[in-house]
Amino acid sequence: MKFPFPTKPDFRHVNIALKNLVHLKALELPKHSTIQTEDDEFADEMFAKNKSFDTGEDNTNITPLGRALSYIPMAPRFAKMILMGRKDECLNYAMLITAGLSVEEIFDTQQSVLSDDLMAMTGENIINHQPFAKKYEKFIVGSSDLFTIMNILGEFMKFLYQRCPSLDDIDKLEVAIKDFGMMYNLIPKNLKAVFLNLRQLISIFETLLENDQEKKAMINSFKEYKNPLSIQQSKLQELIVAISTAKVAKKVKRNNKTIKSDFVYEAVDHDVEVYIHPNSCLKASSPDLIVYDELVHTTKYYMRNVTKVSNLHWLVKYDETATAKIELVTEPKPYYSRKKGEMVVYATSTFGKKSWTLPSFEYHYEDEDDFKKYVWFTRALLDGQVILKFKDLKPLYSAPVETIREFSVTPKVLTIVNKLMNNKIDNHKKLLAKWKANNKFLFDELTQWCKPDQAAKLAKVWPTLIIE
Repeated sequence: MKFPFPTKPDFRHVNIALKNLVHLKALELPKHSTIQTEDDEFADEMFAKNKSFDTGEDNTNITPLGRALSYIPMAPRFAKMILMGRKDECLNYAMLITAGLSVEEIFDTQQSVLSDDLMAMTGENIINHQPFAKKYEKFIVGSSDLFTIMNILGEFMKFLYQRCPSLDDIDKLEVAIKDFGMMYNLIPKNLKAVFLNLRQLISIFETLLENDQEKKAMINSFKEYKNPLSIQQSKLQELIVAISTAKVAKKVKRNNKTIKSDFVYEAVDHDVEVYIHPNSCLKASSPDLIVYDELVHTTKYYMRNVTKVSNLHWLVKYDETATAKIELVTEPKPYYSRKKGEMVVYATSTFGKKSWTLPSFEYHYEDEDDFKKYVWFTRALLDGQVILKFKDLKPLYSAPVETIREFSVTPKVLTIVNKLMNNKIDNHKKLLAKWKANNKFLFDELTQWCKPDQAAKLAKVWPTLIIE
């Protein structure tokens, strides 16, 4: 019996896959190609003109990121999250989240409480339903349902290492997986699939990581699992948003009043009304903007595995269509953040194919040599935002710092701006380092900014200003 040739994939399916890979920056399009809004137009361009798949030639180019993703046997967006997680020192958490998403469900709803249909009709919530609430309470942290899954699976791996330290005794592992499933009303079959995925990921990174200490830290992060700290939760939220910009939803308003009974959401890629799943830990708070993992349809369309978009900049940062339409705004005024070590400016943007207008959000200057950035940094410096002791200098100035604006730069201000820009000094750490090498840096320029009769006072306090 001859094995039949596989059916040629539909162009639309290939097109969607290609667009996803391009969006993830795993592939690059030829220079003469551009992604169109409509799938059919893009398919015509990529396939009818280039004939790349008909001839067996693929005109798209794999990027360095694409090659890195190919080493990880998971969906490309999950693989990207893992790589980003390693960069942000959240490798184990990223592995747990993606492994949890690789199976359909870990909760045994039949044992726990209710089916999706009954839950939708009654509004019941598995996680918060008694007597199961106390079981899951320690796992619920932050602003994402995926954190709950992540913490449960982290505890699961810790449990397996305690029962079977080498993870190679199959019989012991089978028993341990069933025991953990019984403890937390989880599906043993799916837990096993998660474990196998995690063990494969761990094995791959043991091979890829060159630093022995990093390898040991990765293993210990599973053996001695701990819930993420607040700063790690923020990084993980950003990673989740980064791989979910095609699955964004915003709370909608009708007649200028937000519906309060059961908050309705509009999804960026769907025309139906969608709702946060009753099983979500974010159901009560109903954030304005969220990302989700999947839609399920029972009595309504419900979003599962929801994560709050706490920073609008994340949507702009990881979505190419939004990045191209960013507009800086003059109000509120830019300011210097010592915590971030940079000038912060406000911007607005549109997002997605529906061109949602996002509220103003904190942004940062992309161009290192942006003249406007150094004007605002000069104003922030003289205002005492950069070096706190500069606040005491204000009585010495020849003009209020409020007069310094990007479109109105006097010669005295320009000398300070040029000095900072030529030395690429745009934060307090660079400035302090420069003063350490040259304690007279900016002294002459700032003397010119002061009133003529106040120059002596500036010289007197100068040694105390340049040390923090």
